[in-house]
Amino acid sequence: MRPRPIRAVINKLTFQNNIGKMSVETAELNIEEKHYLSDNEGKEGFFYFAEAPFKEILIPNVQLGEFENKTPSERMRAVIWRIWEANGKKGDFDTYYKSTMEKIIDQLKEKLN
Repeated sequence: MRPRPIRAVINKLTFQNNIGKMSVETAELNIEEKHYLSDNEGKEGFFYFAEAPFKEILIPNVQLGEFENKTPSERMRAVIWRIWEANGKKGDFDTYYKSTMEKIIDQLKEKLN
């Protein structure tokens, strides 16, 4: 789907563990813009902001990057890494990873009983 500029204001922005959450309020939307936003709800993409007023909107040609090509296990390892970082990088990561994976596996096994 082609990127589409939509006039909006960032109302609220918070950060937790270097992950941002924002609330965005749009200007009045036409029907095509409403459909575009609805069709993309819950999808991962890029947020590109340019302060108004501006004469021309230049949307860079970006590639979605490595997260698009990661296997589920690579994604899980990356999430565990982020948790380890957020908790102060205590101890060796490989040990933390193995311990965390064992806990997850045990939780899943319990659901089998």
